[in-house]
Amino acid sequence: MSLAARHLTGSPHLPIGVDIGSSSITLAQVRLVERGSKDMRLVAVDTVKTPGFEENIAAGPSGHQADRRRRFAEIHEMLSHNRFHGRKCIIALPARDCFVQPLSIPRECLETPQDIQNAVNWELQDKAEMFFDHPIDVQNTVIQHIMTGHEVYEDGLSKEEVIAFGVSRDIASEYLKLARDAKIKIAGLNVESCAILECFSRLLRRSADMDRSYLFVDLGVTSTQVVLSCGPKMEFARNLTATIGQAFEETDSPEPQEAEMDADDQELHPSPDAEDQLASVVFESQQEEEADCLSDLVAQISQCLEYVESVSGKKDIDRVVFTGGGAYNQGVCNELAVRLGLSGQIGNPLLGIKDINLAPLPRATMEDTSNHSKPGTPRCPDWSVALGLSVGASIETAA
Repeated sequence: MSLAARHLTGSPHLPIGVDIGSSSITLAQVRLVERGSKDMRLVAVDTVKTPGFEENIAAGPSGHQADRRRRFAEIHEMLSHNRFHGRKCIIALPARDCFVQPLSIPRECLETPQDIQNAVNWELQDKAEMFFDHPIDVQNTVIQHIMTGHEVYEDGLSKEEVIAFGVSRDIASEYLKLARDAKIKIAGLNVESCAILECFSRLLRRSADMDRSYLFVDLGVTSTQVVLSCGPKMEFARNLTATIGQAFEETDSPEPQEAEMDADDQELHPSPDAEDQLASVVFESQQEEEADCLSDLVAQISQCLEYVESVSGKKDIDRVVFTGGGAYNQGVCNELAVRLGLSGQIGNPLLGIKDINLAPLPRATMEDTSNHSKPGTPRCPDWSVALGLSVGASIETAA
C-alpha cells in the first residue's frame, strides 16, 4: 500500500527504504538474489541520530519545515557514502504527518473502485486523527485504503470494514520537493504501519499461519503504531498517541537486553521446514507497575483489540511482536506483554534475508553475537520500517 505511485524496474536492487523517525533516520536496502526470486540479500543499512526534534516542533510550522529540511540533508549525506545502490527511495511518512483510520462503509458502495473511494471520503469528513486537529478536508488529502474483508452491521446496514490512510497534499508536496532538492528519486510514499507488516508478512505465508493473528506494536518516541494481521493480511492499524515515555530512555544502548532464553525463541522463524507452529514465548516477569504512561499505552492497545473483536469476533492472538527503538528495552516489552496477557517476542526484521554480514552495517548497531545460536545476526527492531519499505517493493505493484 503506497500513498504515491512508484515505478519498479527490472533491476534486482529494490528501492531504498527511508524511515524518518523522531530521534533517528534509518535507511535500508535489499536486492533479489535472482530476478523473479523471493530470496533477498541485504545491500546496506545506515542509521543516524537526529536530536533536537522536540525543539523544532515547538517552534510551530516554521520549525516543522526546518526539521524536515534538516532530515533530508541528513538523508542526502547518508546516500553519498555509496553504501547503497542507486538513489531510488521509498519514504515512510512520519506518524505525525499522516493518519490511519478504521472505517465502516455500506456494502452497497462496493461496486466500483470509485464508489469505494467516494464512500471512504464521505466517512472521513467527520473524523479527526492525532495529526488532524480539525475535520479532514478530503479534497486536500491524499487518501488510500485497504479492505479487510470483515462485514459489520451498523444502524441496520451491512457494512465493510476499511482502513484508510492519508496525508495532506501540502505535506506530500513538501516531501516530494525536499526529496528533489536532496537529489533523491522518489519511488513512493508509504506509512509506517504498512511498512511494518510488509517487513514481517513474508515470514507468515505458510498455510499454518493464514488463520493466526499477530499483533505488531512499534514503540516510537512520539507515537506507537499498532498493526493486527491475520497471517500476512492487515486487519487493523492505528497510530496511538500513548508511548512508553521515559521508559524509552532506560536502554540508551543500541544493544538489546537479552532474556534468558535461546535466541531463536524470540524470532519469527522463516524456514518452511521449521516446526508447524512458531516458537511461543510467554513473558512471565512480574515487575512493579511502570509509570502512568505505560498504563495509558496498555489501555489504548486494549481498546484497539476490543474494537477488532467487535468487528471480526476474533479474540485469540498468537503473539505480540515488538518493534521500534523502544523494543530494545526488554523489561518494558516484558511488562507490556504480561499486561496484555499475550505471548510476545522482539521482532528481528533481518530474519530470512541472506548474506547480512556481507553488507555495510552501522558499527554502532552491531551487537556481540557470541552467545547467539545464529552468530553474526544483529538484533535491530528499529530497522523494521526501513527494511519493510524496501522488502515490500518486491511484492507490491505500483499503486
